[in-house]
Amino acid sequence: MVMIKTGEKDLDSGEKIRMSLVPFNHKAHEGYNNTCRVCHHQEMKKCSECHTLGGSNAAKGVSLELAMHKKDADHSCVGCHATQYTKNKNCAGCHQSTPTTAKMSNRSCEVCHIPLPKGVKLSDNTAQLLLEGRPEKPATYTQEEIPEKIVIGKLSKKYESVEFPHRKIVNKITENMGDNKLAQYFHAEKGTTCSGCHHNAPLTKQPSGCNSCHTQAFNDKDMHKPGIVGAYHLQCMECHTTMKIDKVGCKDCHKEKSPQSSALQKRGNE
Repeated sequence: MVMIKTGEKDLDSGEKIRMSLVPFNHKAHEGYNNTCRVCHHQEMKKCSECHTLGGSNAAKGVSLELAMHKKDADHSCVGCHATQYTKNKNCAGCHQSTPTTAKMSNRSCEVCHIPLPKGVKLSDNTAQLLLEGRPEKPATYTQEEIPEKIVIGKLSKKYESVEFPHRKIVNKITENMGDNKLAQYFHAEKGTTCSGCHHNAPLTKQPSGCNSCHTQAFNDKDMHKPGIVGAYHLQCMECHTTMKIDKVGCKDCHKEKSPQSSALQKRGNE
C-alpha cells in the first residue's frame, strides 16, 4: 500500500500541498487488472513524472489532476471507477441515470483524499492504517427515518395516484451493494445512496422533491432538465432497464381511474 502524491512536492519537504495524499492499495489493484499498462500506460513510471501539475509536453498537456480525474479515460482513477459502476447492473440503475451535470461535493473528494488525523505523520504503514479505517458497509438511515411510501399524483387526472414503495427500494439498493468495496467506500455517508434519485439535493434525511427542480412544463432552455412527468419516467424506467428488472407497463404503476372516482374528482374541482 502506498500514498499517492497530489503534487510534485512531498509533505516532508515542508511545502503545503492543496489536497491530502491518497492512500492506495496497489496490490489489490494488480489483481483487478490483467496488465500494469492499464494504469502505467506507457512506461513503468510514477504518474507525476509525466503528468506534472501544469501538464508537460511528454504527457501531451494532460495535468496530474486531469490524469487522475478524467471521467471518460480508462487510465484515470475516476474514469476506471465510472466504467466499473456503469457495467455492474446493481450500480447502473443510479449511476447511468444521474445527469452529467451533477456536481461532486467536497465530501466526495475526501473519500480518496483522506486527511491525516491530527498528530499523525507519514510513515510506511500510513496508507494501510487509513484504508483500514474506511467503513465496512454502506451507511444509510434507520428504517424509521426512511419513509415507507411516497404518494405521487402528477398524473392523477387520468390515473390514480402512485404509491411509490420508497423504503423497499432504498433497502434493495443497499442490499445490492453487498460486499462491493467500491460501493462501501463511496457510500460511507448517510444520504449518499439517496443521491441516486435526489441527484442535485444536499445529503440530508429529508432531501427536496423532484418538483423543486423539475417544473411542470418542459424547459426548452435547459435540455438537461426535463419536466416533472418526464423526470419521473426517466428516473424510474431507466433504473428498471439498466438494472435488468422486469419491464413494467403503465398500469403496473398507474391504476386507471374508475368512472366513479373520475366523476368525484371532477365534482370536487367544480
